[in-house]
Amino acid sequence: MKVIIIGSKGQLGEELLKKFINIDNIELIYWNRKDIDFIYTEAIYYKLLTICPDIVINAVAYTDVDKAEQNAELVYKINYESVKSIVRYIKDKKSLLVHFSSDYVFDGRKNARYSEYDSTNPLNIYGHSKLAADLYILNSSCNSLIFRTSWIFSAKGNNFLNKILKLSKIKESIEVVNDQYGSPLSAKVIAEITVNAIMKLYKKNGAEIYNVSINNIINRYDLAFLFLKKAKQKLFNIKCNKIIPIKSIFHNGVLRPKHSYLLENKNINKLSSHLPIFNNCLDETVEEIVSYSKKHDH
Repeated sequence: MKVIIIGSKGQLGEELLKKFINIDNIELIYWNRKDIDFIYTEAIYYKLLTICPDIVINAVAYTDVDKAEQNAELVYKINYESVKSIVRYIKDKKSLLVHFSSDYVFDGRKNARYSEYDSTNPLNIYGHSKLAADLYILNSSCNSLIFRTSWIFSAKGNNFLNKILKLSKIKESIEVVNDQYGSPLSAKVIAEITVNAIMKLYKKNGAEIYNVSINNIINRYDLAFLFLKKAKQKLFNIKCNKIIPIKSIFHNGVLRPKHSYLLENKNINKLSSHLPIFNNCLDETVEEIVSYSKKHDH
C-alpha cells in the first residue's frame, strides 16, 4: 500500500510521519513545501498522478486565524481549492483521502461538547475555508476520513503554547482571554489516534467526519497558566510573572468560537490502547518545547 503525507514538516505532518515509518508493508512518500506548493492547486492533481498513492494524507493548512482575515484569497487557495484538486485525484483513482478539519467550523454558542452531527456556523475566514473543504469532500462522496481537531499544539509551529512562551520571554505580564474554551491535544496524540483509525478504516467506502478528542475542556487563560507553571520549572529565561485574564471583547483579534470543545468519538478512541489524560499529554509536550527552546535559544 502506497501512502503519501503532504505537509510532512508541519507540526502534525511530522508526528504522522513518525507513526507511519514504524508500520510494515507501507511504501511511504512525504512531501513538504519544497516538493509541492499549494498555491498551484491544479499541479497537485497531476503530481499525484505521477506516483498514484492509495492513501493521500493532507496535513497542509493555512492556520493563522488573525492573518487569514487579510489574506482570504490565499487562505481559500490552500484550505479549499487545493483540497478540490486532491479530491479529483481520489475520485479518479478510487483512493482514500485523509483530511484534517477544525473546531472553528462552529460558532461556539452551543455551550456543550460538539459532536460530528452538530450544525456548523464559522465566525471567521479560517473557519469558513475549513468548512468549505469539509462540505466539498462530503458532497463529492469520495472515499475519505475527515478528522476534526481543536487547538493542536507541539514543540514546533505557530501554535498557542509557543506564542505564550515567546511572549513570556520578553514581557513581565501578558494578557490571555479566559472566555474561550477548547479541547486541545498534542500533535503526537492526534497522530496516535488518527493513524490507528486510518489503518483500521482505510477500506471503508464513502466520506465521514470523526472528532479527535479525549473529552478534555480548558480555557486559554488556564492553559497558558498551567503551561507556564510547568515550563518555568525547566526554563530560566521566562520573564513573565503575571498572566492577566481578559474577555474576548477586549482582545484585538478576530472573532473566535467561545465554546468549541469536541465530544470524543469512542469508536476511533478505542482503536488506540494508550491514550493519555490531558495533564500527561501537556507534560510530554512541555518537555519537548523546553528541549527545543534550549537548542534554539543559543
